[in-house]
Order: sequence, then structure tokens, then C-alpha cells
Amino acid sequence: MKTIDYKTVIQDLVDYCRELLHEFVPVEEEDIQAPAITGIWIAAGNSYPNRWIFKTEGIVEKYYNNELYKIYYWDIRPPSDPSESNLRELILANVNNPGTEIGFQISVLTGEQLVLQYSTGIDESERVFDRY
Repeated sequence: MKTIDYKTVIQDLVDYCRELLHEFVPVEEEDIQAPAITGIWIAAGNSYPNRWIFKTEGIVEKYYNNELYKIYYWDIRPPSDPSESNLRELILANVNNPGTEIGFQISVLTGEQLVLQYSTGIDESERVFDRY
């Protein structure tokens, strides 16, 4: 009769579970979000001359009538309100005045669409962008 080495069996199971978990644990969210948001975005109702260009270096250029209007640093962070854990925040800081930040909630970020929500404290607005 063959004896079972329980210690080895348990260690093999633990190693196997670790391998399985590794396959299902998502890559760091920043690694996913940066490529997802980089590129050219045009707000609904606008055209190419009025665009936002998100660059991998953490810079976003806003164009108005094909003229560079403003440059911001951008960052995607966890939500400041823990009850909204499924949303992320896009923070824009003016390059010329880094202490000035604008925060948006990202309600949609796919390969084709970006939807940002902005609260003024009085009301909320939503901006829908399509990838160019």
C-alpha cells in the first residue's frame, strides 16, 4: 500500500493555487489605464480642431480651433470618496500652475469612449469623448 505524504500534497496544492491566482490578478490599474487613455479624444459635438491629446508622459494638450490652448499634467487615481470604489478620478493640473487641479470622475473608459463627470458643487455635468 502506498503512503501519502500530506505535507507534499498540501504544498503542491498551495503552489497550484498561487499559479491560478496569478493568472487572474489584474495588472496594476495604472498600467492598464495609461494606455487606455493615451491618444486623441474629441468631445461630443466638436471636431478635430477642438481635441484633447493624452500623452504617455502624463501630459494632456487641449486644443481649441487647432491652436494649443492649455497643457495639463494628468493622473488617474482611486476615488476620493470610498463609496464610489468602482470609479476612478482623472486629475488635471495646469502645467503653468500645478497647484490648480481639476478633478473628473471617469464613468466610462474604453478603447473608443471616455466619459467624464464633473461636479461644481452646485450641479454635475458630463463630457463624452470619442477616440479619434
